[in-house]
Amino acid sequence: MLPANTIILGNGFDLDLGLKTSYRDFLKSNQFRTLLDENCGMDIDMNIFQFIKDQSQLETWGGVEASLLDFVQKFKTCPNQKIKNTIRSSYEKLEKGIADYLADISYEASNESSCAIYLLHRLSNMVNVYSYNYTDVNRIPTINNSSVKHLHGTLKENNIILGVQDANITNGLGFVKKSYHSNYNSMEFVRDMLASECILFFGHSLCMSDKEYFTSLFCASQNNHCKQIDFIIHDENGKDLTLDNIEQLSKLNIAKVRENIRINFHFTKEQYKGETKKAIDDFMDDSDNKYSFCLPDGRYV
Repeated sequence: MLPANTIILGNGFDLDLGLKTSYRDFLKSNQFRTLLDENCGMDIDMNIFQFIKDQSQLETWGGVEASLLDFVQKFKTCPNQKIKNTIRSSYEKLEKGIADYLADISYEASNESSCAIYLLHRLSNMVNVYSYNYTDVNRIPTINNSSVKHLHGTLKENNIILGVQDANITNGLGFVKKSYHSNYNSMEFVRDMLASECILFFGHSLCMSDKEYFTSLFCASQNNHCKQIDFIIHDENGKDLTLDNIEQLSKLNIAKVRENIRINFHFTKEQYKGETKKAIDDFMDDSDNKYSFCLPDGRYV
């Protein structure tokens, strides 16, 4: 059987659905305020919650993960066991606070005209679908699709993964890395992604906190399959950021990357919805047609 094409969902996909799942939503939530209040007396050097609140790059989930990395890298040497235990406990409370917040959000007001809903209705078993989100799309009233595989766990199974990239953390605080988590398993995802001829990213800008998954994708010497990558993002503002991230991941300039991979951008902003839904149709039709074989009597299967 030919390798399937792959769809990769990021937080922008949830936002297009109309779900209140951004980090900014979480930081304004009762769950985060409770974490701040309950730990206000903690030594400021060990207070993850205050550190995250004070950071300025909290526009995305990757922003908070970057803040976590900054936080643990403040400790130049390995802290004593008591401090390590305090930081681990705070990290686990943050993970649980995020899960509690996301579990409370409403799915009832999902945007039925969104590109995200349109994609969910078009999914078939001829494509791999991986999500970086914790949310369960089957809670949307009009959706009944169990084909989405969750890379960072789910709320339903109570196994979410919050963490940082595989950075060089040598001070005994490596437990904040995603790869240390018992539920971390990237092997199937990376294999499917690298075997795909076409990949569709929806709401994922390839932020550096996920670089361990994507570095090899844009290196021509390691990837002989992928011919086209489509990005669905909100508007033009995210395009330059995504291209910058590709250059960082590949350590190649975009011109060099485009010698091997066609890169297309589509937008979910209202005036572009029609074009983007057409791009989704093209992607799904191409994926389905890979498995169409002509029989001697002219029928296709």
